[in-house]
Amino acid sequence: MHGIKHIYMLGSGWHENALKNMKNVITTPDASTIPLMLALQRADVYIEQSEMFRYQAKEKGILDELLTLNEPPMKKLGWHIFIGKKSKHQSLMPKINDMLEQLQASGELEKIKMEIFKKYGIE
Repeated sequence: MHGIKHIYMLGSGWHENALKNMKNVITTPDASTIPLMLALQRADVYIEQSEMFRYQAKEKGILDELLTLNEPPMKKLGWHIFIGKKSKHQSLMPKINDMLEQLQASGELEKIKMEIFKKYGIE
């Protein structure tokens, strides 16, 4: 679609890769400015996890000025934990992976996520 301006935060590897062949791309050093850029029509489209974006838009007081397209859903992107190669805590990664798998299987991970979102007013 010609003429649509995509926006994303500098350093966002997924966006840089996915939008590398797009002609109308705007970048910003601060993702929290993106809701305003959309509301002011300086950009047209932002691809992001809905919870984070809705939180940023709510903080700016412009959530009602923006539209989230839920259908068709895009492929879900997994979140990852990163640790420095020189960290003394590298040995914890297998334990963390096991714990996260158990929390996911029991449904507890989803409950924790929802508690965090509720705390910050994210719906």
